[in-house]
Order: sequence, then C-alpha cells, then structure tokens
Amino acid sequence: MEPLTATTLLHSAASSQLRAISPPPSPRIRAKGAFSMVSQGTERKVLTGTMREETAQHMRVPYMQGDFAGEFSYGYSWVGQVEEGPKEWLGAWVHLLHPHQTHAWVEEKDLYRIPEGVTPEGATLASNMETAVNALWDGQVMPGDRVLIVGMGLIGVLVGLLVREIPGVEVFTTDLADQRQQLAQQLGFRCSAEPEFTAAFDVAFHTSTTTSGLQAALDAVGMEGKVVELSWHSQPTNGLVLGEDFHYLRKQIISSQVSTIPPSHQHRWDYRRRKDLVFKLLPRLPLKALLAHRISFWESPQFFDQLRQGAPTQLTTFIEYS
Repeated sequence: MEPLTATTLLHSAASSQLRAISPPPSPRIRAKGAFSMVSQGTERKVLTGTMREETAQHMRVPYMQGDFAGEFSYGYSWVGQVEEGPKEWLGAWVHLLHPHQTHAWVEEKDLYRIPEGVTPEGATLASNMETAVNALWDGQVMPGDRVLIVGMGLIGVLVGLLVREIPGVEVFTTDLADQRQQLAQQLGFRCSAEPEFTAAFDVAFHTSTTTSGLQAALDAVGMEGKVVELSWHSQPTNGLVLGEDFHYLRKQIISSQVSTIPPSHQHRWDYRRRKDLVFKLLPRLPLKALLAHRISFWESPQFFDQLRQGAPTQLTTFIEYS
C-alpha cells in the first residue's frame, strides 16, 4: 500500500524545513529514496536568490514544487529503489532528476536503471559527471595538450579525472582553498593557489564562479587558446579585462552547459547515450575521496541554513534517507 505521505525538503529565502506531502492523484511509479547529491554551488545560489527572474525559469527542475519567489523544493541527482510500478521495475535501483525527498512518484520515462557495478552512493555523481563529459566535448582536448583547471570543486575534479586519461595531456590545477588543494594533490594533481606554468595552455576549464578565476584562465591560455566556462555567474563579472592579449591572440571563451549537447555531438548523441557513457565511467572514480561528507535527510535543513551563510569547504555533500 502506498504511504499516505512523503517528506520533502522545502526552501524559502530565509530558511529550509521538512514537510509531509501527499502522493499525486495520477498513478505513477513509486521509488523510495536512498541518496541524493547536493549541488552546493547551484543550490546555494538558488537559496540566496542571486539570479535574475529569466534565469530562474531555466533553473527549474523536474518534479519541483512551488517557485523561487516563495517556497520550493530543489535537487537534481536522486537515487532510490522502485517499490511500486510495472513488474520489470520492481526492486530496481534508479537515478533521476528530482528534488530532495524521501519518496518519488515519477513517470517511467524519467527513470534510469542503475547498472551493475555502480553503487547507489556512486550514482549520485551522475548528474555532475554529465556536466564534466559535456565540458570535455566543448573543450575538444587533444592528445598532448596542456590543460589548466581553475577551481577544484567537484566539477573541476571530475573534469581533471577525465581529461588526464587522454594520452600525453599535462594537467595543472589551481584553487585558493587549502583543503581543496590538498585533496587535489591526494588525487595526483599538481595544484596550487596560483597557476604554475612555463608555457601557455591550450585549454583551460574555469569552475570557480569568480571574475578573478576567469581572468586567470584567460591569461593562461595562448594563441587561439580556449577557456571553457562552467561557472554560473549570477552576478556581473565586473573587472574582467579583455584587452590586447585576449583580442590579438584570438582567445576564446566557450560556454559549457549540461542541458544542451554540444554541436559537435548533437547529430549522433542524445541524453540517454550520454547517460549510458556516464554510468560506464562512474566505477572508475575514487568514490571514497569524492563522497566523504554525508548528512542525514532529517538534519538537512540545518545544513542548508548553513549553506546560505557561506560557501562550503567540503568537496561534496550527499544526503542519506535511511
């Protein structure tokens, strides 16, 4: 029998709270939540309202309740196990785009069956890994390229782990936070507070969401070098210098956004094929290092209240529903 309610995490500009909700009236597949990933940068911007109204409409997620002007639910990398639905789905572990919630009632088309070899915890990284894969397609990194990653949060780390598997690529990374520098070094990256290089880079990936970080990436690439911009700048990038070097060296800034597959791949790839690739890549990740900070769903309002106050120091945070 279906539970009479589920518990969802609702946000407003001032606070976060748990609230019981009823299932939808139309029959859907029901899954019980196990884990969900917090996209710390994006969700902090959503919580603090630092985005324009037209941008907010793009940031809505499937099965989101409410709207950003009032109370709303949010989240987009949710993992659970099917409890009710078609026979072929019963007991299946699934990944889907869904806000943080104890149970999900969803359409079959929105479920992705987690394959063998991928743990439920590891599957929470799928949405972020899609972003990293898209970034590599946008950057078109070639064997032997010199690559700089500015910002070693989760997206920067995932991009680095992927790009260093390309033969001959040299990867340098930078982050201002000591804790992230240390983690990057533990994962085998050269990492410092300032870019270290003796020659210009071919490609830079920028993930720090700061004007100074974007400037550092632009300054580091050489003639016709590419900067792949993964940050979401909710505020104007005041002070960015696009002077002689940028203009005469024909440097490029490429916007990379996961909701659109790059033109170089659109004719052959769709979202399902990209997700199949992501789940083949997930078992190769150092999950112990990437999933070090877990919180209970029942304590999540306190975490999100803290997130409003400042950027987190930990690399990732994922929610456990048990």
